[in-house]
Amino acid sequence: MIMNRVGILIIILSFVIFLGGCAGTRNFDMSYKSPKDYQNLFSSVSPLKIKVLNFIDKREGNREGIWIGHRTGAFNTPMGEVYSERPIFDIVQEAIQSELKQGGHSIVAEGQDITIQGTIDKFIVYTDTTLLYWDVVGEVALSLTVVRNDGTKSKLLGPYSGKSVKRTYINPSIPIMRQALSNSLSKTMKELCSDKQIIDVLNNK
Repeated sequence: MIMNRVGILIIILSFVIFLGGCAGTRNFDMSYKSPKDYQNLFSSVSPLKIKVLNFIDKREGNREGIWIGHRTGAFNTPMGEVYSERPIFDIVQEAIQSELKQGGHSIVAEGQDITIQGTIDKFIVYTDTTLLYWDVVGEVALSLTVVRNDGTKSKLLGPYSGKSVKRTYINPSIPIMRQALSNSLSKTMKELCSDKQIIDVLNNK
């Protein structure tokens, strides 16, 4: 019985030591990829000249706009913070501009027909950990408003959100964290692009 307890203690201590060796700050960049098998309703609107402002980062725990999460090990052992190599609003702006372009609209810096602005409500990657595996979780949520040239401003639209979970039995690496967050952003944009409320606003209805 004592030997069994000692063996279990050794396994647990080895696991904690392993986690400690994998700890540390992680930085990565990600580019937006459009989701597959979705309908981009922006294409149903007559071509517009659109200006997309940087979204205001309203996330809890925001640190200069580049903090995106944290990793933990078993027993909630801290494994380090996760940061983006560029501001989160750059990534969000890139995603929205990409979908608008695919819908046939022009992105402009001035002379716009409408302006799109909004908030980043959630943009995070974190780990939900057991003794056997890590679930790497990505979550994104955005809200936006549309402002026409005459000053007419839509109500707050959204929030549009997406969540993705990637399971791993080894150290949660940068590619896995990036994939979880990228999938979450794609799901968020899929929801945003299929919202008929936005289309009605763009059509001035």
